Amino acid sequence: MPGWRATYNMTINHEMGGYAVNRQIMKISAMAALLVLAGCASMGGGNSGVDVLASGLHSGVKDEQYHDIHNAADFKTWWDKAYSVYSSAPPMPNVDFTKQMVIAAFMGEKSRGGYIFRVIKATETDQGIDAVISIQIPGSGCNAPQATVQPFQFVAIPASTKSVNWDVKQSYRNC
Repeated sequence: MPGWRATYNMTINHEMGGYAVNRQIMKISAMAALLVLAGCASMGGGNSGVDVLASGLHSGVKDEQYHDIHNAADFKTWWDKAYSVYSSAPPMPNVDFTKQMVIAAFMGEKSRGGYIFRVIKATETDQGIDAVISIQIPGSGCNAPQATVQPFQFVAIPASTKSVNWDVKQSYRNC
């Protein structure tokens, strides 16, 4: 119905100001693109000491937990727990546990979306491995989905027998 569509558009343009609506849509699109690019740039790699294997927003692990994994059997256990809410888990990445170990980070269940959760760095020191976890909490001005989420991430780091020191850094982000 071309007539209805034209009337509908004219109503929006008249009531909301078509120019203002289009500018708002462009601003939102630009901000989303910047967030995606910023997220990709800081997902690990480079000198962060982490190689992201997998991450997601929904997991079968409902409590905040952090695990260092040193063998394929334990990796499979946590992989299966993470993906237990899906009809099938994706193939598990290959990890050479003679050279690498895996960090499994689970943020726990949250009542709404908008969180940014990642392992941002893992550094071996004389005292152990310092793993830095970043949790960015959406501020009150964020248009976060009202859906239950359980963010998680698996990363590979160089193998070590040292204990892992978990440094969880929380911050609020304004939108």
